[in-house]
Amino acid sequence: MTELAKKIEAERINSGLTKVELCKKIGISFQTLEKLKSGGNTYPSIIRRVANYYKITVSKLYELKSTDAD
Repeated sequence: MTELAKKIEAERINSGLTKVELCKKIGISFQTLEKLKSGGNTYPSIIRRVANYYKITVSKLYELKSTDAD
């Protein structure tokens, strides 16, 4: 799992969402989320959707430590 994926996962867990719920809220498929997790899909538009959902900048998402939401 990439560092970015760990950060997204930590935000998701902290917000109490399942993976499927997060996908529905940001408008991506579960498969897309899994590709992001493995480092295979880092499209800026998807990263932007995640950041927008959590009301943070893309830069902040990259800066967050994966342990911040633990």
